Amino acid sequence: MLKTNIYLRKMEVYLLDMAMYPDELHRLHNIIAGYYKKRIHAAGKSGADAIMIGKDMGTQQGLLFSPEMFRLYFKDLYTELVEIAHSYGMKALQHSCGSNREIIDDMIDIGIECFQFDQPMVYDMEALGEKFRRRGGCLWSPVDIQQVLPTGDRRYIEEQTEKMCNIFDGMLIVKNYPDLPGIGVREEWDDWAYDTVCRLYGIEQ
Repeated sequence: MLKTNIYLRKMEVYLLDMAMYPDELHRLHNIIAGYYKKRIHAAGKSGADAIMIGKDMGTQQGLLFSPEMFRLYFKDLYTELVEIAHSYGMKALQHSCGSNREIIDDMIDIGIECFQFDQPMVYDMEALGEKFRRRGGCLWSPVDIQQVLPTGDRRYIEEQTEKMCNIFDGMLIVKNYPDLPGIGVREEWDDWAYDTVCRLYGIEQ
C-alpha cells in the first residue's frame, strides 16, 4: 500500500501529505486497500501460500515517518489485509530495507509472521532474535548486504554468517541477494556465506 501511494504521489509529496492532509490520505488509503483486498481474496482462492507487504519504510537510522504515523495511517488497514490472508490459511510476510525497529511489535500485532530484511545488522540482532522467540516471528534474509558481503573479507563474512545463523537459530530462512553486482559483491564472496550456511546446517552441496 505504501509503495502504491508513493508511485501515485511521489515520495516527497506523500510524506508532506502525511503531515498536512490526513483526511484526504485516509480516503486514498481506503481506496487502495480495497484494491488489495480483492487481490488477497483472489490469491487465497487460488491456493497461494502467503502474501507479502513490501515497501522500504526505513533509513539506516530509523523510520521515514514516526511510529505514531504508522499507527494512524497503516496499522488498522494492514491488520485487515493480513486477517483476510489468514482466513485462507496464508502466511503474511513483510519486506523493508532500513530500520523498522520501532514498529516491529506493531507488525507482529498485525499478524506478520516473517520479516524479509536485507540489512539485519541495522538492528540489534540479539534483541531482534529475542523478540522473535518471545513474540513469534522469523527472519528471511541474506547475509547483510551493506555491512558484511561488500567487505570481501572472507573471515569476516564467514564469522558474521555463523553469528546470524546462531542468533536466529530455528527462526531463520537464509536467502541469496539477487543483484550482487548492484551491491558491489563478487559471486565468490557470496559463495563464502553460502558455504558457511551449508556447513552449519549439514547441507550437502
